[in-house]
This record gives sequence, C-alpha cells and structure tokens, in this order.
Amino acid sequence: MGGPVQGRWTRRTARGFSAVEMLVAMALSVVVMAAATKFFAYQVSAMRTERIRRGAQMTARTALNFIARHLELLGRDPQRVLFSSLDTPGLPPAIATAGWSAIHYRTNLSEDLDDTDTLDEWEDVTFSLDDGILWVTRGVTDPLPLTDGSAQAASHVPNDGFELDYFDGLGDPILDLAADVDRARVRRIRVALTVMGGAAGDASGPSVTLSQDVFLRNAS
Repeated sequence: MGGPVQGRWTRRTARGFSAVEMLVAMALSVVVMAAATKFFAYQVSAMRTERIRRGAQMTARTALNFIARHLELLGRDPQRVLFSSLDTPGLPPAIATAGWSAIHYRTNLSEDLDDTDTLDEWEDVTFSLDDGILWVTRGVTDPLPLTDGSAQAASHVPNDGFELDYFDGLGDPILDLAADVDRARVRRIRVALTVMGGAAGDASGPSVTLSQDVFLRNAS
C-alpha cells in the first residue's frame, strides 16, 4: 500500500507551485516590499527633519548667546557721565530706541577711563529683524546677518520670530518705551528667538524657539 501513495506524492511534488500559489506569493512580496519601502522612506525623512531641526537649534543658540553676551554690556559707563542713572538722571538712556523686534543701544567699552564717547567697536549696536533674517549693526557699518537663508528667523510666527520684552528693577514689564525715562528704567530684557530650519521661505520645516533673560548689570 505504501508504494502507490508514495508515487502519487512524488509526482505531485515534482509539479512545483501552481499559478494561484505563485500569484499569492507575488502579492505578498509586493505588500512586504511596499511596507519596507514606506518604512525606509519614513526613516530617511525623520532623519532629515531631525538634522534640519538640530541645525536650526544650533543657529538659534549661537545667535541667542551672541545677543545676550553683548546686551550684558549695555550701558557700561565707568565715569557715569554718558547715560542716565540714579546719580545722573538728566542724561540720555543707554537704550536709544527699543521695540518688540529691534533694539538700538550704546555703551562705553574703552579701557581708558578718560574716554567718554561711544565711537569704538561694539559701542553703538542695533539688533533687528529684516526680511526674516536677524541682523546686527555696529554704528554706521553695514549690517551683518546672525541667521542665514538656510535657517532664517521664522517670519510666520508672532513678532517675526524675534521678540524682546523689557522689565524694570522690580520685575514689572515696561510696555511703553517711547519716553527716555521709561527706557532708562529697563533692568532686564527677555530675548526670544525662533529659527526656521530648511530652505529660505519654506514655512513647512521644523522650527526651534529659545529664550533667555539678560540682566543689565551695568544699569544703575
């Protein structure tokens, strides 16, 4: 009895897969390949997004540290003869003009105590945002970009991605900065910067927002 059964099994096996079985196998292969391709594309896209986000974060951190480092020198006046203070209230404030997305200030960085002007390097500074790029201007020199076209300060967020908030010595916000006396009361500036990664003008890329409080140690 074993012989005929063995023979039929051998002949059936020798025929291979049927057309239906081949079609099912091909369909499964297509599904598996499509899933693998989609997963690979997702991984590549995620890695690209993370790389762009890290680039934007590095740009934002570098620009924010640069701004904070210079703002800390705002109003330095060893002789107390240049800017308004508790001792000399009649002088102009160190902050010449101020707004929510720009600030123009002066300081005296000279090592010579007899030097009483603000004409040296980094003594007359403006930080401002224009066309989605954050700029720094020193005196009458041409402005220099702190963010470039590949990682712009985001222009689609409130205040164009660069926001300055001002506080007095008690921590109360100063909302009106038009008058000299109000700008002279500024003791702390909160700087917030949003940088958009990716190509210039691409609002779909990842963005990074960083903020830092700068205490004006030279104001008195």
